[in-house]
Amino acid sequence: MQIANDIFSIVHQYDVLFVDMYGVLYGGVGLLDGVLETLEKIKKGFGKKIVIVSNTTQTSAEAQHSYEKYGMFGGLHYDLFITSGELLKHELNSNFLAFSSLFPSKVRAITSLFQWNDAVFQNNPLAKVDSYDDADIIYVGVPKVANNRIGIKDFRDKNGNAIRLEDLVNADWKIIKNSAGKCELAELAELLEDFLRKNKVLLVANPDIFAHGILGDASVRVPLITQGCIGRYYEKLGGKVVYLGKPYRRIFEFAIGCASEKFGNSSWKIAMVGDTPWTDVLGANISGIDSIMTLTGIAEEFFAIAPSHLSETDKIDAFFSEIAIKLVEMSSSKLQQKCRSSECRYGHSNDVGGNVRPSGELYQPVDNDQQNVAQMVFPRYIIRRFAPISN
Repeated sequence: MQIANDIFSIVHQYDVLFVDMYGVLYGGVGLLDGVLETLEKIKKGFGKKIVIVSNTTQTSAEAQHSYEKYGMFGGLHYDLFITSGELLKHELNSNFLAFSSLFPSKVRAITSLFQWNDAVFQNNPLAKVDSYDDADIIYVGVPKVANNRIGIKDFRDKNGNAIRLEDLVNADWKIIKNSAGKCELAELAELLEDFLRKNKVLLVANPDIFAHGILGDASVRVPLITQGCIGRYYEKLGGKVVYLGKPYRRIFEFAIGCASEKFGNSSWKIAMVGDTPWTDVLGANISGIDSIMTLTGIAEEFFAIAPSHLSETDKIDAFFSEIAIKLVEMSSSKLQQKCRSSECRYGHSNDVGGNVRPSGELYQPVDNDQQNVAQMVFPRYIIRRFAPISN
């Protein structure tokens, strides 16, 4: 296994880089070291195009604006900023007939669990209603309890042991407690059970189960629950969920289409640079795009708990082995076939039998060969970080 230090050993092979934001460029409290210089050099020095592809539910304009305070600007550091929120806005306004066909019945009204993003839902065919009972679709906003983001590492099981990140979806949210001894997710769990009784469909435009950020007044980044975690828990209960974003092929199609319109060409060599095997890497592999995985972000979380005596290569092997085991445990006989079909342009719980997928692993092979599974989430290249370490 060859591991490169940074993107500069690989970038010459490609015309366009699709780059994830969280874990690759942004660390939860600010941009990672050297990112701005690296992006500018890739554009100016190597003449490459850069497209940010993010699962954030902000619109592209909102996302661009949010990173300007860190000195990151369109044109100078990247060419396009594609988000799941922008894709959802496009599907509602310009592709509604195809998008609405994903739902089990005709959709007329929508409401929101957590806060709306008004910029996404302007001027679309759906009526916005306040009542869950009156809605055909329930859009999942950024998860919060008492107006605060929810930190994953706070939760404990009934014996007081910390619940691992990948096990949170399978936990009983009505009984797990945070570090203060409160069942913080109990009310949310009961609400989701009520949705299930009423056959409500959730719309999740960010399939990630967590993202790093700041919790409360702390200055240290922690993993926070995101919309995909709500979707996976609802699926575990037996509910129906429609997903947009990585790893689903539709966002890659959308990004390529936007790039073609802007650059006037579609015959480039493209690579997706990301930190998450089951979103960035998997989505790229399924979409026919080369994948490059950084050892920042998700891998860094795993490495932090891996035995210290393991070499870097052994840690990477263990990382992908654990992912493969999880995928095999949750396998469904229809997944291999479905993931290569047009139906998986979006994520749909019915497409895969509604099985539990705690980390967004919707595309699993039909057999129990862990090596084959791992290949689906294994990147073409691995780099330690996107930007080189400055001397």
